[in-house]
Amino acid sequence: MKKILIVDDKENISKVLKAILEAENYIVDYANDVDEAIRKAKSLNADLIISDIRMPKMSGIEFYETMLKKNIKSKFIFMTAYGSIPMAVKAMKLGASEFLTKPLDYDELKIKIRNLIGQCKIDEKDEIRKKYKRIIGESKAVYNLLETINMAADYSSTVLIQGESGSGKELVAKALHYQSQRRENNFVAVNCAALNHNIIESELFGHKKGSFTGAIKDKKGKFELADQGTIMLDEITEISLDTQSKLLRVLQEKKFERVGENISRDIDVRVIATTNRDIKKMVRENEFRSDLFYRLNVIPINVPPLRERKSDTKILIDHFIKKISDREG
Repeated sequence: MKKILIVDDKENISKVLKAILEAENYIVDYANDVDEAIRKAKSLNADLIISDIRMPKMSGIEFYETMLKKNIKSKFIFMTAYGSIPMAVKAMKLGASEFLTKPLDYDELKIKIRNLIGQCKIDEKDEIRKKYKRIIGESKAVYNLLETINMAADYSSTVLIQGESGSGKELVAKALHYQSQRRENNFVAVNCAALNHNIIESELFGHKKGSFTGAIKDKKGKFELADQGTIMLDEITEISLDTQSKLLRVLQEKKFERVGENISRDIDVRVIATTNRDIKKMVRENEFRSDLFYRLNVIPINVPPLRERKSDTKILIDHFIKKISDREG
C-alpha cells in the first residue's frame, strides 16, 4: 500500500483528508507543522506529500527545498488558495508534481493522486532495474552467474536457485525478472519458511469468503497477484508434501483454485524457487517430490558464497563504502 503524508497547520483539514484517502486504501498520516512533517516524511517513507503552500515558520516552497536537500524523493501536491497560485507555479518549476486550489475538489484530488502513485510505481521499477542490472563482482564465478542470468532472463521456464543463506538468491531472482519481458508486471516474493502450514494455501492461491474462520472476504493469492509477472518461492523446501502436490498442478496445468472455490483460474506466471538446503538429498529421502523438483529445476542456478570468490572482496567493500557515503551525504 502506498503511503501519503498530509501537511497543513489546520488539523481539521488534515483529518478530513486522512479519512477520505484511507477509504481509498492508502496509508495516511498528517503533520500540523513543518518540523513534524520533516520527521514524519523520513519515518513514514512517504510516496506522496500533500502540503499547504502557506504555513507558519516555513513556506511550502522552503519545505519542498528542505525535502530535496534531505534526499527525500516523495511526490508533492501543493494545496493553495487562489492568491498563492504564483507560489505553487514556482514550486512546480522546482520539481513539485501538482497543485490544487482551495476549496479542494476531492474527486480531482483522487485522480491526481492515482496518476502520481502510478508514476511512483514506474519510478520504483526503473530504480530496481538499475539496482539489479549487474550483481557486484568481477570474479569468474560472478561472470558465469551473470551469463546464466542473461541467458535465462527472457525465457518463461521455471528456475531453481540454490545457495547458502545470505549469498544473494533473491538478488538473482529480481535480476531475472527485471531483465525479462515480464519486467512491467509484478514481482511477488513469498517466504515459504515464514508461512504457517494452515494458511500457506490461502496465501499462495487465495480464498473465497467464508471458506474458513477469518475468511471475511474474497482474497487474491500471491499467484494471482503475480499473473503476467514473476513469483519467487523463497525456501521452497519448507512447504509440506500436500502443498507441493497443489503447486505441481499449477506448474503442469497453469491453473489454480482459490481455497473454498471449485472454479479453476488460468494463470500465466514465471516461477522462480530458491532454497539453501540440499534439495536432491531431500528428494532421495522422500521429503520433497521428485516430479516437482524436475518441474522447478528446468534452469538451475547456483549462487556461490563469498568465500568461493575472494577476489570480489575489495570491489564489494568499495561498493558498500560508496553506498553508505551516498546515503549519509
